[in-house]
Amino acid sequence: MKEQPSNEHLAYPISSGMKNCSDKLFIPSLYNMHEMACAALIKEAPLCHLTSLNSNGGLSATSIPLVLDEHEKPGESLMLLGHIAKRNPHTADLKNGMPVLGVFSGPNSYISPRWFKERLTVPTWSFSSVHVHGTLEIVNEPSQIRTILESTIEQLEFTVDGQQDDSSAHWSLKDADNELVNRLLTGIVGLKININSMEGIARTVQEKSDIDRESIADGLCSSLNWQARRVGLKIKEILKQATG
Repeated sequence: MKEQPSNEHLAYPISSGMKNCSDKLFIPSLYNMHEMACAALIKEAPLCHLTSLNSNGGLSATSIPLVLDEHEKPGESLMLLGHIAKRNPHTADLKNGMPVLGVFSGPNSYISPRWFKERLTVPTWSFSSVHVHGTLEIVNEPSQIRTILESTIEQLEFTVDGQQDDSSAHWSLKDADNELVNRLLTGIVGLKININSMEGIARTVQEKSDIDRESIADGLCSSLNWQARRVGLKIKEILKQATG
């Protein structure tokens, strides 16, 4: 099984903070996701667990959708866009320039040894996750928040139907009542996160033989758990690509 290429030379421009980032995600080389795969996971599963320090010296976390800015100018650092409610207590602790961590997760599942050819072993877990370290920028200007919402909605509409060639049926912010939108804008804060590092780990039982992986995928696909089925389909897809 070939290892995924490293993240040493990202296709996406990110700020120089990555070079100085010491809070690295533990990723055994076999499970390392390259940058394009990281971006794909964020697009497929944009719900982010955003974590930052709070005024009490502890940690605050909020789950919100964040999307990659696909309209950045050449040479600009890659950025995440989103918004948060002003009434959320976490918002009061968010400051310009502060470091934040965003965690995105794909489907995951328990892997039972009963699916292995060699059963004298132990269970494992299959999952994929992307960790983004970045620097926060708070946006309070209503017109800029509206632009963030438009970009966010444009991408999220694709996540529900995948119509990459025809967006004419998609809903956009322009379809909403303008008075309602203006009222809602007063209750949220826009977020821009300049990405310093983007790392991902994908454990799809790469350490197992193809025979075991096929058996694992069959077992997962027969599960009543939707996440298990998604993981099983992903493993089948990987095996199919590997065999050409």
